[in-house]
Amino acid sequence: MLKTDNLRYSDISRCPLDAEWQQRAAEELNETPEVLERELRALKQLVENDTNLSVPEGDDFLVRFLRARKYRGTF
Repeated sequence: MLKTDNLRYSDISRCPLDAEWQQRAAEELNETPEVLERELRALKQLVENDTNLSVPEGDDFLVRFLRARKYRGTF
């Protein structure tokens, strides 16, 4: 089960970005620590509530999905 309690941007250690990529993500994807935290929490809740989905554990998979969608929030 995915846990959404006490989620923090700094907890996402498997998909860190260096300074150059952080700036690029902010400009091109609107990825900020606040946006990432909010959208990751929302996506995790959707995944938890759908019994038909089988999603790999860990935030790295979900973050890649969010980045591909440019954080548009329409899953």
